[in-house]
Amino acid sequence: GLSTVASPQVQQMPCPPPSKLSPHPTALAFFLSHDQSNAQSSRKICNNDASSLPSSPTTCSNTTTRGGGVGGKSNAASKTTKRSSSINRISRVLGWRNRHSLSPSYPVTVGGVSFSVSQIRRGEMEGLGTGASVWPASIVLLKYLERLCVTTSSSREYDNNDDDHVGGFCLKGKTVVDLGAGTGLTSIGSLILGARLTVCTDGSEGVVALAQKNVDAYYRSDERGECRDNTGRLVVKSYQWGVEAESLSLVNEICNGIDEGGAAGGKELGRTTREYFDVILVSDCVLPKLYPIEPLVEAIDQLSGSETVTFLSYEHRYYPEYDPRDRFRELVECKGFDVVTIPLEKQDEVYSVDDIQIWEVRRRR
Repeated sequence: GLSTVASPQVQQMPCPPPSKLSPHPTALAFFLSHDQSNAQSSRKICNNDASSLPSSPTTCSNTTTRGGGVGGKSNAASKTTKRSSSINRISRVLGWRNRHSLSPSYPVTVGGVSFSVSQIRRGEMEGLGTGASVWPASIVLLKYLERLCVTTSSSREYDNNDDDHVGGFCLKGKTVVDLGAGTGLTSIGSLILGARLTVCTDGSEGVVALAQKNVDAYYRSDERGECRDNTGRLVVKSYQWGVEAESLSLVNEICNGIDEGGAAGGKELGRTTREYFDVILVSDCVLPKLYPIEPLVEAIDQLSGSETVTFLSYEHRYYPEYDPRDRFRELVECKGFDVVTIPLEKQDEVYSVDDIQIWEVRRRR
């Protein structure tokens, strides 16, 4: 396996004091109930007690019969079931979407591993842009990746040949670059999900320092206060989208990992051969009001090989000049890529919402 290599030191930026705002009592009661419900469901899943979990949608046994049954009662039960399912889903979304937006740290669990990242409220006012906070689109993307990487209950390892795989994709053993990674949440998540190498990048030096702090904290200890043991490697680097020399610097990290004794992922790597990342992650970066789309597309093009897959999460926000979704699609298609929008039913049941899309981008064959 690969040993953990410390990332280049970057200048630490002073962080403002954490918020002292207290949650509203009603919100506290809601979140407590939400936690208890999730904990109960998790215990049942861990105990393989599938029969005790409600089906989706839930049906009422005394109102539905074979061969017709009581039609009026069946229809009423169906409507009630759909209404209850919709209310439950809204409740679950409210339970995570803005819950930790005012907190100095954002906790998350992925692949059975819990960790938290520090975030800075009002980062825009501190000269850090929007990357110093965890945004809902990053959670949606991370939970989608977790859904793709089906875990085994015994070892927490992700099986690339699992028949129950959603979409037949897994991060295990792959090289990943995270563009506009902000706090580093999705980068740490990809490491947990089995990536061989993850390069966490951002264009703001202050945000890079924050991501480095979060990565160091993750490596330093787990929930038991012990050092984490990961076979993958995670490095943090500053990167300006679409600058060819900087793109080459990122790609060199793939060869650096092999020079340090890592596996080549089943292919021989010559020093004169251009390498590319297996996976590119982009979370909530298609935001033309703040960041031009063209350099991002250029970066995807420079870092993508023929087999590279890019996963983007996009939260829709009004932009008066054009629809950012159409503009991004137009630009990547001109570069020879195809874009597929992942339907909601293929995403995580809880961590998916109508106004946040996930796109899968691949080179056209």
